[in-house]
Amino acid sequence: MQVSNVGSAAGYEAGVTWEKTLNKTDFLRLIAVQLQYQNPLEPMKDTEFITQLAQFTVLEQLYEMVEQQRYASFIQAQGLIGREVTAVVADETVTGIVEAVRLQGNDIILKVGGRELSWTQLREIRQPVDPEPS
Repeated sequence: MQVSNVGSAAGYEAGVTWEKTLNKTDFLRLIAVQLQYQNPLEPMKDTEFITQLAQFTVLEQLYEMVEQQRYASFIQAQGLIGREVTAVVADETVTGIVEAVRLQGNDIILKVGGRELSWTQLREIRQPVDPEPS
């Protein structure tokens, strides 16, 4: 008997990245499916349903706080434009003036000397030194 190679195990597909967190839409779908398939002879108790809705409310508030913090960090990072920074990128020290700041997903990217780097790589921030007038 010949056994063929199986390309996926337990629903895993090579090259697919799985997100490890549930978002608010997933949470609402879980509640809807739970309500749809509950046993009519033993329906969900009011307290259980209210607890799940309270958990959803907390989840929504946490999500909003994270979004607000993300944008607050982005606004803070804009203050780095024109400043001289030093960053460590793959064991290389990069020093230069911050030219631009942008959001990329959940990360804040700085453009320094034509290179892009994450602001988490910063090690030092300075006011640029003006050259002495001659």
